[in-house]
Amino acid sequence: PYDTTYSTPMLTRVGGRDLLVFGSGDGAVWGMQPGTGKMEWKAQLSRRGLNVSPVVSPDGMVFTGHSEENTVGNTMGAFVSVDATTAGAATSGSSGPAAIADNQLRWKNYQVMAGKSSPLFIDGKVYATTDSAKMLVFDGETGRQLERKALGRVSRGTPVYADGKIYYCSRGGRFYILKPKADGTLDTVFRTSLRGEQVDASPIVAGGRLYLTTSEAVYCIGNEESIAANAAAAPAGEAPEAAAGEPADQTPAYLTVSPYDVLLKPGESVEFTLRVFNAGGELIETQPGESVRWSSSGEGASLVVDPPAVRFSPSGSHEAYLVTASYAGLSASARVRSVPPLPWAFDFESGAEDVPLTWVGGRVRYNLREDDAGNHYLAKPTELPTRPGKPTTKLGTRSRMWMGPSDLADYTVQADVQMQTGIAGESGGGAGDGSGDDAPLPELPTQASSSAVKLPSVGLINSRYTFTLFGPNNEARLYSWCTHDKRTQAVQPIAFEPGVWYTMKLRVVPKPEAGVATVSAKVWRRGEAEPGGWTLEFDDPEPNYQGSPGLFGDAKEAEFYLDNLSVTPNE
Repeated sequence: PYDTTYSTPMLTRVGGRDLLVFGSGDGAVWGMQPGTGKMEWKAQLSRRGLNVSPVVSPDGMVFTGHSEENTVGNTMGAFVSVDATTAGAATSGSSGPAAIADNQLRWKNYQVMAGKSSPLFIDGKVYATTDSAKMLVFDGETGRQLERKALGRVSRGTPVYADGKIYYCSRGGRFYILKPKADGTLDTVFRTSLRGEQVDASPIVAGGRLYLTTSEAVYCIGNEESIAANAAAAPAGEAPEAAAGEPADQTPAYLTVSPYDVLLKPGESVEFTLRVFNAGGELIETQPGESVRWSSSGEGASLVVDPPAVRFSPSGSHEAYLVTASYAGLSASARVRSVPPLPWAFDFESGAEDVPLTWVGGRVRYNLREDDAGNHYLAKPTELPTRPGKPTTKLGTRSRMWMGPSDLADYTVQADVQMQTGIAGESGGGAGDGSGDDAPLPELPTQASSSAVKLPSVGLINSRYTFTLFGPNNEARLYSWCTHDKRTQAVQPIAFEPGVWYTMKLRVVPKPEAGVATVSAKVWRRGEAEPGGWTLEFDDPEPNYQGSPGLFGDAKEAEFYLDNLSVTPNE
């Protein structure tokens, strides 16, 4: 995908089969078999990512929109309808998804800028709110516009339909209750203004109450009468029922092993489940039995097959395994990562050939190298391949990676790091000793001004706290990551020298009895005595008590190196 997407998938049933419909970062709306992951169809709508969550009518019609550039012409925005009952027909006997062209859509209305709020489908009509908070009503069959009602200036949240009415709030705090009419027009039942409050959330209806989150408060609207009426009311609609009996097509076409990705500690084990699907994504059977062949890669692990149970226990070292099931000429695999208890130490010697597979995203973003003295270290390059055989790009050069379980707590991370220099996007290269003798010549003159010389940024992660040396800013920064804007941080100016090894240390001590976490970090030149005090330290009143250790790096302009990484329990 090219962009981040905020489109929530919709799970529905079309033609008697399960279907997952969603917008993606590649600018297409997709239909996918939820059981197998097979893509049945796609409709390319935009040159950028889709953020609207599609709505699907009971008869299998998909409605969605966007406010990006269209694939045809130079207009912005569109609202469309896709017939999901026939969209996947072209996939029969094909390995790829059917591509739905513009002329195969049921209808398409250009220049409808509905790219933030998701639509509603009510009694054959589609209610789409534009980015400028105008609610448009379309006939679901023809796409003809029936109504346009101004509700504000900016829209981010999605309206909700309950008790025969639509509840909506614009970003500027204009709150409406609207009554849909048979001719597609809208009557205003109630409106008010939440002055000084920004609303990016969608209203929620539950238990006879309506909830609305704003920048200043969470509102609950309801009373005893509405709660009692909700309890006495019949359900608004039932979930689609699964097809009765066994599928007519009993030919195995897909296998899945679940769980697919597992992180285990020594002494733990996991039990796998094998599911068999036909070409239409319908489940045929679970745990077929003795005719299944199971195998695993890696050393020191135990694979016990006792049909229908299949259990896997890893070794006690940093290892990664692939557990594979073969059945009816098909195969499917699951990944298992095993990590021992603390302490951990990685010096990348002792025959190491690559970044440990147990590091999430490590092998993609870091390379194992050797300097002239035979010492091995990790380097984060300025260009990364998107996938094998493809050109390198800057994607992923500014990223995080993690190792170990997410419930790890009360520990210290330490590593040696070295910054290189880059000029106008060129990496400093070098052999790891700071000489840079084997580095490629820069494209720009070496006498470029100092502002053109770039340094990378490198950081350690501990329990969702990050200690980073920001080369471009010549500062060390210690900061938290949390889901609100009360992020604790500390900053210290430091003049970094390229080609010099520094030792970084980050310790987090959870203190739940005091409601804080003490976060401490220091940096010093490798080989010198460790300073007694901390470079940066704070007590976080909005604490993170646990989290995986990891690395942060920004190597878009210049590489950095890393060696002697350790994770140890606090004393």
